Amino acid sequence: MSAAAQQEMVFYVPGSLWLVDFARLIDGQYLPSLEAMQANFPGCELMSYDEASQAMNDAAKQPVTRITREEYDDKLCVMPPLDWRGGDSGESFKLCEMYSGNITDIYARLGNEYFRLRDHVTLTHGDIMQRVKEVQGKETQE
Repeated sequence: MSAAAQQEMVFYVPGSLWLVDFARLIDGQYLPSLEAMQANFPGCELMSYDEASQAMNDAAKQPVTRITREEYDDKLCVMPPLDWRGGDSGESFKLCEMYSGNITDIYARLGNEYFRLRDHVTLTHGDIMQRVKEVQGKETQE
């Protein structure tokens, strides 16, 4: 197995935002052992770097929540917005600073209501507004 393939295996605790360590393949066994890692990091799992990266991104995401106009305006003015879009009586923008990996805070306005979520920086304006409308619709039904 190549050195690059050996470094693809990592120790990760599901739900966390960081790796515990890289696993090293020596004589057909990953070291340190999973048992040793679990003694120090309960719930630790051995997985590929790509799987852990996806899990870390998923752990960093947050659903759409309602915020105040003041919070929305504050975040809009903190630093230059990324991917600021408008249309359909709403707008959205992303913070240019990533929270973790390619996950960032996203802000949206729909009419006179303001929202925040944390998700992939590649999320489109249309997808953002769809999620906001779904939350708004659920709140209306309650």
